[in-house]
Amino acid sequence: MATRRRSAPASPLSEPLKPTKARPRPPTLLEQAGDPASVARWKEADAQWSAEASADLGLQATGKMLLLLDQFGIARDHEERWFLLALRLAIEHEPGFKVASDEPRRIGRPKSWTDMLRTDLYCRVQLENADREARGLARSDTDVCRLLAREERWGAWGSQKVLYNQLQLAKHSKMVQMIERIRQHPKIG
Repeated sequence: MATRRRSAPASPLSEPLKPTKARPRPPTLLEQAGDPASVARWKEADAQWSAEASADLGLQATGKMLLLLDQFGIARDHEERWFLLALRLAIEHEPGFKVASDEPRRIGRPKSWTDMLRTDLYCRVQLENADREARGLARSDTDVCRLLAREERWGAWGSQKVLYNQLQLAKHSKMVQMIERIRQHPKIG
């Protein structure tokens, strides 16, 4: 049987606005037949509910606007806070506010691995393996590469197999060999 994944706890900003009071129920046909004034009372109650719900939703939206200020790091007492918030939202969501790059955006994974990048990958794998060992889990470069391939930073460089192959190349690089000699030095290790 498949298990459902639990979603991360929602932030207050991701929850939709909801009126706090329930909308009045319209009268049934039987109620309308027995009491013709029930429709007028319901319409009046519904109009009052609409006005109260509108005010309630406005207060909730104002509270969320303050949370947006916090999220974007804009001081709530800043004189230009609403302009700054509008600008930040426009930059984030409107293509016309993005800064154009001179170079066309390349599609796909980056083409070249450098020794420094391979060394960075090697160090990251070593840290993950040490963390896994401390938690009593099995150490495996393949498993760590699989985890890293899911991360945005390393996933852009390719699949788990690509990362593993680059890790093997890194193990033979001079920089990694130097790091290993330093780690094994009796005064340091």
